[in-house]
Amino acid sequence: MHREIHPQPTGTISSAFEFEELPSYAPMLNPLKPFSVWLKDSRLCNFAPWDAQELNHAIFREFHALADDQRLLRQLWHRSDLPMPRPLN
Repeated sequence: MHREIHPQPTGTISSAFEFEELPSYAPMLNPLKPFSVWLKDSRLCNFAPWDAQELNHAIFREFHALADDQRLLRQLWHRSDLPMPRPLN
């Protein structure tokens, strides 16, 4: 069993960073969870790799294909409970 340690930020750090209270285990806040469920249930459901390297290549191939499909990527992100990221300025 682990114990949570909450360090208190100093004045200089708190002005530079924004701290968020997060639960220790929160799969609903993990944006990769919907991706892994989608990958296991639809894309690789009948895939039987010979070894871990073949599985790794298949996962990366699907991941790169997903990067080109922005609509599906947004749908998977919305399945998590996280807000959409702010655009970088």
